[in-house]
Amino acid sequence: MSKELWDIQVRFTEKALRGIDKDLSEFTEEDKVKWTKEYLLYISKEGLEALDELNWKKHSKEYKEVNGHNVKVELIDMQKFLWGLMHIWGITYEEFKAIFKDKSYEVENKWIQNFELKGVDENLKNCIIDIDGVLNYYPTCFFDWVFKEYNISKDELMVNRVKYEKYKDLYRTSGAKRNLPVNEDSVKALYSLKDGGYSIILMTNRPSLEYKNLIFDTMQWLENNDIPYDYLYWSRDRKILDALKKTDNISFIVDDSSEICQDFENMGIKSYLLSQDNTLNLTNKINSILEIEELK
Repeated sequence: MSKELWDIQVRFTEKALRGIDKDLSEFTEEDKVKWTKEYLLYISKEGLEALDELNWKKHSKEYKEVNGHNVKVELIDMQKFLWGLMHIWGITYEEFKAIFKDKSYEVENKWIQNFELKGVDENLKNCIIDIDGVLNYYPTCFFDWVFKEYNISKDELMVNRVKYEKYKDLYRTSGAKRNLPVNEDSVKALYSLKDGGYSIILMTNRPSLEYKNLIFDTMQWLENNDIPYDYLYWSRDRKILDALKKTDNISFIVDDSSEICQDFENMGIKSYLLSQDNTLNLTNKINSILEIEELK
């Protein structure tokens, strides 16, 4: 799609809305919501008109010759409304290209995981590895980012919950997770596990439903750092519940949360708590994944 076509729709959208409502520069969020509803209804209507051009009713014996040109016109109508809707929300041509590429990368990688990779259930040696706090240095990386970008210290954040949540939100939307420092020992351990015949399931509680960019940011980070894994799983409930939905064959889990580790222990699944807190006197506490007995 060219910049010329994008600009044609931008000019028309601005002209049309100015004629029936107001200039886009004066739109409030309430105006955007109102016109989003309108445009989605327009798109739905055009979609129904495209269906009317097809022989899609399985219960009907009526047959008509499909006019391919009419179908294409209806699809273009839908596209024009969709581009107009993007302009209402302030998406530039450059942003469109960037987000489209990111989303394409995400969708293609999901497809590979869901349909092309060998199922982990076929392997009796599956391990679940957490990302934040195991493969990277969370929460240190979060506090370092806030200090670097806003000159706000960890102590300031920890005594002000509202401020903490504000900068946590900014952190998640910033794309910073694409460039987090890697725990090299953990990555080395993953390669050893792969060599030992384990399927690696990376499981994370990152809120990908609330922050749509997190899926791409995570996948890009994993690829950029050559981190081996067989499946990336986004936990929506509790990790123990989601893990048991994924596979019955779990050899062990590594996490930086004692609560999550306890969940798995209660289900009879070996867990390793990765923590640098030397005050914890726990039998399953480790300072590095390299300590795990399965690697020896």
